[in-house]
Amino acid sequence: MKPISAYNVSLLQASQHPGEVIKIEGYFRSSTLIAWLQVHDSVAAPVANAVPLKQWPVYATSEFYKEFKRGSLTCTLGCFVGLSTTEGTYTADVADVMDISVELSDPENPSGTTFVGDLTSAVTGLAVWSEASGVTARKKLLSLEVDGTNLTGGTQWIMIFATDAVTAGQAPLQNMIFPITAGQVRTLNNGLHFGETCRDMSSYDGTNWHYGCHVVISSTASTYTAPNGTACIRGEYRAS
Repeated sequence: MKPISAYNVSLLQASQHPGEVIKIEGYFRSSTLIAWLQVHDSVAAPVANAVPLKQWPVYATSEFYKEFKRGSLTCTLGCFVGLSTTEGTYTADVADVMDISVELSDPENPSGTTFVGDLTSAVTGLAVWSEASGVTARKKLLSLEVDGTNLTGGTQWIMIFATDAVTAGQAPLQNMIFPITAGQVRTLNNGLHFGETCRDMSSYDGTNWHYGCHVVISSTASTYTAPNGTACIRGEYRAS
């Protein structure tokens, strides 16, 4: 497939989805004696002290080249490749740059999507996109991941609304109620996936149409009630 390339960068997002890396090559432009080129399994830029999947040293004003057998470098979330000033954990190298090309075994699918939220921040809800944004450019929900480790009190419910504000007693969109037990992790293959056609988000209140996407956790099954505990929520969408 066509490589993902960038020039004069210290960090490259090669993929937003699972995939296998088969080749990484480039040129370390800087005069720093040594830095560490790291591959991170993530859909978000690696944070300080993140542990890489793979790493190797790169040297001042020198080329680098690595090939991998099928299955030897698989990212289960996404793929970031970046320069670190430390070995073994990530410390963003803000002083150095590189030219880099990353080749995956297969084209990224789907492409052109946007992620909102993360699986590390404890929240009770997430605005995947606002009503105003949905009016300006219609969007579709592709997938939703919820980590309910911090939920308590038995089964609760993931609910999706097309409104920015969600109030007690409000009913979610039709068929947009999904159970999640306290402590359950609904991520990766266990997450909510809406297929290649995705899901449109719209509702009518008798006066106005609403085109947002707001995900909340509810402690009751039919209408919204504040949850017991918190969850980490990440949504993925694309333009219609």
